[in-house]
Amino acid sequence: FRTLSNRQKNISLCLELTQDLPSASELDRWFGEPIKSVIVPTSLFVNNRKGYPVLSQPHQQVLLKLFKVSTIN
Repeated sequence: FRTLSNRQKNISLCLELTQDLPSASELDRWFGEPIKSVIVPTSLFVNNRKGYPVLSQPHQQVLLKLFKVSTIN
């Protein structure tokens, strides 16, 4: 993406999480891009044992990694 945009600093990405997550290697490539926001559809949330809406563990891991990467950039 950066190459196609001539490395413009004012262009960033917004990702939308889906039910099917990409492979770990695909996610690592996306984490190298200038991601500024993530759309998390309400349909991804499931109820836990207490009835509260939560994300699945794999989705939580993706978001945690995005948070860690964004604090570095």
